[in-house]
Amino acid sequence: MNTTQKHLTRILLPLAALLLATASCSTQKKAVADNQNSSSVTEMSEDMRMLLFVQKVFNNQLNTKNIVGNLSLTINTDGKAITVPGSLHMRKDEVIRIQAFIPILGSEVGRIEFTPDRVLLIDRMHKEYVEGSYDQLSFLKANGLSFYSLQAMFWNQLLLPGKERVTDIDLRDYHVDLAATGKMPVSLKEQQGSISYLWDAEPANGRIDAAHVSYANDRYSSRLDWTYSNFSTVGIKPFPTFQDLFFTLSAGGQSKSLRLTLDMSEVTTDDKWEPRTQVSAKFKKVEPEELLKKLTQLQ
Repeated sequence: MNTTQKHLTRILLPLAALLLATASCSTQKKAVADNQNSSSVTEMSEDMRMLLFVQKVFNNQLNTKNIVGNLSLTINTDGKAITVPGSLHMRKDEVIRIQAFIPILGSEVGRIEFTPDRVLLIDRMHKEYVEGSYDQLSFLKANGLSFYSLQAMFWNQLLLPGKERVTDIDLRDYHVDLAATGKMPVSLKEQQGSISYLWDAEPANGRIDAAHVSYANDRYSSRLDWTYSNFSTVGIKPFPTFQDLFFTLSAGGQSKSLRLTLDMSEVTTDDKWEPRTQVSAKFKKVEPEELLKKLTQLQ
């Protein structure tokens, strides 16, 4: 090896070592970066999968303004059930009205009406009624049931406490149990005080098959299980023509339950009806417990 070759070797060997060291360091950094990116992608992927599924659930909500249906109405309380013909009238953001009729005769026996500012319950047989705001009816207030939360339940949609409607921006407020088998539970990430909300949705299409609202404080606890079935297409979206509402209240070691089922024979989007009931001056205003007792004793 001549002098020139030795000189080049002295220069190239350290340079090669430096390049190898740099390459090795770079490879290690790249591996760490790849692992970090992989972890980030995994986390983003799970968040994105949850968001996409909630979007699918959200997209099932009906676009129609009105829902009208004839129905078979069953009330079951304390082991005693009555079934009468009835009707359901709903106008988005205005009213939810359930009417009960006398079998065969078809005369109206009573109605319950929810509007954004009041709850109205009428007993036409005894010419009595209950009327009050949601704040005045302590049961509804304690359980976080406003007009808009009830509307979401009747319309088979997601709800967000304190808001009139759920928007695209709100969808990140929900959590989806992606590991669940069968139905995919959808819940609010942050509960509102002592109230929790959970929806059971179909994995394939995001259709809500059940909603559950639980409440608990130091004195009592309650649970509302709302299940949906017999879906029919209204416009281009699915709507459950059978809805089962089962409410339980536990306090002092005792519990009471109430079940209400709405079995609709047909659903239309008719808009030829008045959205607000005017109570006759001949009717007497009474306490809720008194009127409910009479209505559930009807034969």
